[in-house]
Amino acid sequence: MQLGVYTNSLVKGLLDLNCWRSEAWLEGHPRFVAHYTPPHASWVNQVELFFSILQRKVIRNGSFTSREDLLDKLIAFIADYDRTVKPFKWTYAADPLVAA
Repeated sequence: MQLGVYTNSLVKGLLDLNCWRSEAWLEGHPRFVAHYTPPHASWVNQVELFFSILQRKVIRNGSFTSREDLLDKLIAFIADYDRTVKPFKWTYAADPLVAA
């Protein structure tokens, strides 16, 4: 990983919390900084949410005359979404689940 990065650059990465073995490597490489995904709300969930929104708002009832038309509509939606998006609000309380 170090070969493709300038030696004076700070490198940030996104890691799953299960990557505990990376700690020792990171200690020996101080220019690499890890940001961990929160428990119970992984980055995969956020990606899945985005694709769900994309599917509901663009694809589901869309009419596309060509592959290029589909791409144009997807790119237009993403550009608009980027201007108006607000962060997802996670509501997990981190309390143990209580049996009913």
